[in-house]
Amino acid sequence: MFTHEVIHYNKNLPMKLFFQKIGDVAKHWHQSMELLLVLQGEAEVIVESEAHRLAEGDIILINPQQIHETHGSGCILAMLQIKLSMFRGTDVQENTRFLCNSSPYQNKERFSSLLRLFARLIEINSTDTPADRTSLLTISCAYHIMHELMLHFYAEEGSVPVHSTDTLQRLKSITSYLDAHYMEDITLKSMASLQFLSSSYLSHFFEKNMNMTFSAYLSNVRLEHATQELLGTDHYIEDIAANNGFPNSRAFVSAFRKRYQMLPSQYRTDARARKSHSILEDSQKHNYLELEKRDFLKILNQYLDKTSREPFEKPRLTQPLKSHTVPASVKGIPLRHTFRAFTSVGRASDLFKEEIREMLKTQQQDIGYRYLKFHGILDDSMMLYREEADGTPVLSFTYIDKALDFLCSIGLRPLIQFSFMPKALARFPDRQLFANPVIISPPKDEDKWCFLIEALTRHLICRYGLCEVRQWLFTFWNETLSPSPFSLESFELTCRLYSLTYQSVKKCDALLPFGNPALLACRWPNQAFSDFLAFCRKHGCLPDFHLLHFYPISNSYTKDFEKVTREEFTNMKAGDIILSQDPELMHKFIRSYRTFARDFPDTPAYLTEWCSTSSHRDWLNDTCFRSAYICKNILENYDRLDSFGNWTLTDLIEELPVHPDLFHGGMGLFTRNGIKKPAYYAFSFLNQLDDFLLQQEEGYFVTTDGAGNYTILLYNYHHYSGLYAQGILFDASPESRYDVFGDTHSMEAALTLEQVSGHTYQCREQIVNREYGSCYDEWVRMGAEPLTTPQEVALLKARSVPMLLKSILKAKDGRLNYFAHLAAHEIRLVKLNLIPE
Repeated sequence: MFTHEVIHYNKNLPMKLFFQKIGDVAKHWHQSMELLLVLQGEAEVIVESEAHRLAEGDIILINPQQIHETHGSGCILAMLQIKLSMFRGTDVQENTRFLCNSSPYQNKERFSSLLRLFARLIEINSTDTPADRTSLLTISCAYHIMHELMLHFYAEEGSVPVHSTDTLQRLKSITSYLDAHYMEDITLKSMASLQFLSSSYLSHFFEKNMNMTFSAYLSNVRLEHATQELLGTDHYIEDIAANNGFPNSRAFVSAFRKRYQMLPSQYRTDARARKSHSILEDSQKHNYLELEKRDFLKILNQYLDKTSREPFEKPRLTQPLKSHTVPASVKGIPLRHTFRAFTSVGRASDLFKEEIREMLKTQQQDIGYRYLKFHGILDDSMMLYREEADGTPVLSFTYIDKALDFLCSIGLRPLIQFSFMPKALARFPDRQLFANPVIISPPKDEDKWCFLIEALTRHLICRYGLCEVRQWLFTFWNETLSPSPFSLESFELTCRLYSLTYQSVKKCDALLPFGNPALLACRWPNQAFSDFLAFCRKHGCLPDFHLLHFYPISNSYTKDFEKVTREEFTNMKAGDIILSQDPELMHKFIRSYRTFARDFPDTPAYLTEWCSTSSHRDWLNDTCFRSAYICKNILENYDRLDSFGNWTLTDLIEELPVHPDLFHGGMGLFTRNGIKKPAYYAFSFLNQLDDFLLQQEEGYFVTTDGAGNYTILLYNYHHYSGLYAQGILFDASPESRYDVFGDTHSMEAALTLEQVSGHTYQCREQIVNREYGSCYDEWVRMGAEPLTTPQEVALLKARSVPMLLKSILKAKDGRLNYFAHLAAHEIRLVKLNLIPE
């Protein structure tokens, strides 16, 4: 018994490329040619009853109408399906057949050109570049593949076994007709008449051999073509339904919702937001998310040599000139600059490290934050809690005092997060997290826990004064309201311990502000947080402020994250983190939170952890991408939350083992030896904005001080590719990290400030891009070798500063014109200061 596989193609490009982690795929056939390449593991492919054992790197071709099946536990295949009618008008006919199977050969040189072309096709379609920019490259590569097949693997007529029973021929006749006439009024009866069969016989025959009813198959064909029209045009739903054979729009919408679980209009909106329409299937990209190993495409890199790239180089693009008029005479919207509310270090014990102290001092001088977020004020590194032999608690505040004294000396106030558990108080002292472990455990004695919290709080009030400590913030634990490696035994236990901690602090002084355990969320509403607030209302412990964390991780990964063990979390690699492909996710997160928070209009919302990734091993963290990401997301959401606390200050952090490389993708604003990364300069630029917003749109933010001076912050942001989001580093390396983007382009912007008050302005521009202000790119230019002496570190630090340009601009008729040309991932701060006449 075998089934027919229905393959639907884009109307303009009858090709599909996807990846599959196979188990057992039963016998089936289709009318397309299919190339299978083993990327990982081994596969058994049975074609017309002949078995072939394929190892990693082997390739095999399945001809149209060949019955085949595949088996291979954990095997990962790259699969290319092509409709031979694509080559109509050439020597390739729809009955052309090939003999191509590398598995019997020890020397596989014969297949190298084919593998090179297959690898290149994957590379072309491995970014989120719109199809209209890659279709010619894709078609060219497909023709190269077909030329290679015709040249070296063409099979004479009759030499390839093809299943050609009457059943198969009849199915081919029926499906070919439906594929060509789907837009017409076709019924089971009319089809049966064309095949000289009765309706009942055709219905039984079709369902038996296709594993679906005749009407279901016809609906799927129509739906596939309708979906292509939906994505490729602005046609009305009614017209799309009529153009593709549906009796009415209701039938189309019903079929669409059954397959995609959403309305066609929402699907169109979401798809256009992704801007991804390559032959690499979106649905198959989702399968990527579930693959355990995410670097398997490295097997293809050996075929992507310089020679193979030359015919397919992507053009360098420049975005069309954007001209904007900014009314400079208006007062503008007052800005609070809430991004300055929070900065962060990893742990309280980090505040003893001289390098970290110097970084904090530098950051305070350059920017001046109000609060510092950190973990671990209770853990054993602070030597706070121990017990006598009889179980009597003994407290020592010496190290806590040293850490907090330092913060006060540089103008920072702490977020006192009561975490993690001292070993002597832990119910489960062996439950540990991170390379330098902390203990994730409830207390063995809740009375002793309350004693600890109250005693520490009273000590802080006594040492620093009540007026000062009332300006501090307090909270319990970290990311424990939903399942995560930080979680305690149950949601109920978390709520009870939160309540006990809250009451212990408020017992010392009711005006000490206390917030919820920080919540990691990407979307709202959040059921766990709603349940938590319901508990708080019932028990009189509603938080005085909300603590939020945001990392742009995908829906799929969010679900899998709940199953991650603490050991897996500690050993997690960049490729194990599945990022969202939506560049607007943070904006949507904040917008949905603000809708939720309408019931809490006076409750501050502090985002105390966020980053472009949750990985300390993400290569893009070191690059100009991160600085553009920061500018884009803060400027688009300016002051919409009460803080935007970047995680974290430095790569010198004890969550993962120390990486041997300086540029290893750490999340810090500083390298571990104190060199400012591009991300640091993003916050430095933001800090120089004026206090009134005149205008903002994608790519720029214009402010004024109200005294005739103006500050503009520009950014040219590009989102990473879909494959990179899924942890696949395909064709990148530690020295070439920008290859993970699609068609990046430079950006030209022209701003005209109207009705300016002066005539002559000094223009002062600071620029960070791959040429200036990027220590990673400078390190690559220095040879990408380890820095072995203090002098080399000092040299790199000195060379990794923004470019400074100064010029004079003159206004004419009250209009001041400014033009900028920004490279991809560039950020640029422009100060326009009035020169008195």
